[in-house]
Amino acid sequence: MNQEITDHIKTLKLQGLYLELMHNTQWKSLIYNMPRGVLQFLINESIDTLPTNANLCRWDKRISAKCSLCKNRETPHHSLNNCEPKLERRTWRHNNVLHFRVLCLTELRKMENLDDSI
Repeated sequence: MNQEITDHIKTLKLQGLYLELMHNTQWKSLIYNMPRGVLQFLINESIDTLPTNANLCRWDKRISAKCSLCKNRETPHHSLNNCEPKLERRTWRHNNVLHFRVLCLTELRKMENLDDSI
């Protein structure tokens, strides 16, 4: 990774650590095999750039950062894990997103173990 990119990534408050991880070659081989929409969602969720009410408020697109269902602050973590009304409505999607993330991490661990044995 060239020094300009490395220096720029270190200046990013929310996204920097995740982007630094994404430059790892093992991640590259994993992410190139993902469907584009899934990859886009995972990256946006991981770097907190999904259009949640908290982000829309931060971007001056909404007045309130509160969840419309439970009135707590709506962040990706809240939407995917903590909002009971949303979880009741979206249990299938929620479970599949988490299942897919576990599969990706499992594959990464397998690749890391292969590299250790070489």
